[in-house]
Amino acid sequence: MERNDCLSPSDLPSELRDALGPVRGAMLECPGVYYVGLDTDDDYYVVEADTPIISDEVKAYGKPIPGYPGFLLYPYLDRGSGRLLVEYEVCKYKVQHHIPLPPNESLHDTAAFAAEKHPEYFGAFPAPLVTPWGYTLRHKAIDNGVYWIETDRCKEVLAVHSVMLDDLSNAAKSLARQTRYDQKHGLAKTKGYLFFSKRDSCIPVFELMMDNRLYWTEAISKASLMNAIWAYYPEYAAEYNLMEQFGQNDLYGKMLQKLKISTELKSSVDSMIMHTPQVSTDFFGFAQHTGADYG
Repeated sequence: MERNDCLSPSDLPSELRDALGPVRGAMLECPGVYYVGLDTDDDYYVVEADTPIISDEVKAYGKPIPGYPGFLLYPYLDRGSGRLLVEYEVCKYKVQHHIPLPPNESLHDTAAFAAEKHPEYFGAFPAPLVTPWGYTLRHKAIDNGVYWIETDRCKEVLAVHSVMLDDLSNAAKSLARQTRYDQKHGLAKTKGYLFFSKRDSCIPVFELMMDNRLYWTEAISKASLMNAIWAYYPEYAAEYNLMEQFGQNDLYGKMLQKLKISTELKSSVDSMIMHTPQVSTDFFGFAQHTGADYG
C-alpha cells in the first residue's frame, strides 16, 4: 500500500483494532471510512456508524461488529456486501470536495460497476435503443444489463452491458458487435453495450451464467444452451471441457491464488458442456422465432 492515505495499524481507532484483531495494513478512504487488511488475509471496508459521508441507505448493508456497534463491516471479496456502494459514495465525496481521485478512477466508472450489482440503489441499466441490427422494438430483461431484443429489421439480439466486459472470454468478445457511436467514442467512455446475434449469444450467456452473473431460470434451458454451443462452436465446447478437467475454469480459486491465499482449484463434471440428444438448441424460452439466420 503506497498511497498517501496509508495508515499504520497503530493509527486506527483503538476500538477498531480491538474489534478486528491483528491488522497488516490500512488506508483512510475519507473521514470515517477505512480500508483494512487483516493478518488473516481478509480485507474489509469499515465505516464508522456515525459518519455523515456514507448514507443511511448504504449503512444498512453493513454488518455491525458484535460488541462494537460503532463500526460496520463490508467484506471486500463479497460483491453483494455493499462495498461497491461504499466505494461509490467515497468517490462521490472526493469529487464534491475536489479531492483528486487515484489514476484511472472516475465517478462515472465507479457508479457503472456498482450499478450492475445494485439496481435497487441506482436503478436498472436501461435497455439500448439502437443495435447494430437496427432500432429496438421490444426487449426482455434477462438480468440487470442483459437484454434480449427484437429490432425493426426482425432480428433477435442479445445485449450485454459493457461493465461485464471483463467477465467474458476473448472467444466471446470476438463475437460481439458495437454501435457506431460506441466504436467511435469507446465503451470505456460511453458505458454502452456489446451485441450478439441469436446464434452467437450462446457463448456469452453460458459464460455469464458460469460466472454467476446470470442465474439459471425457467426462461433459459441449460440443456438447450449447451446443445447450441456444441452445434455452433464445438471447438469452444471441447476446449472448455478440457480446461474444466484441470480446474482452469475456477475463476474464484484463481483469484484467491493471485492474492496468495492457498486454495485448490476445483473442477466438476456437472460444470462441463454436455450434449443432450433430442433437445433443441433454442435455449431462450421467451425468444420469438422470426425464421431469420443471424449467423
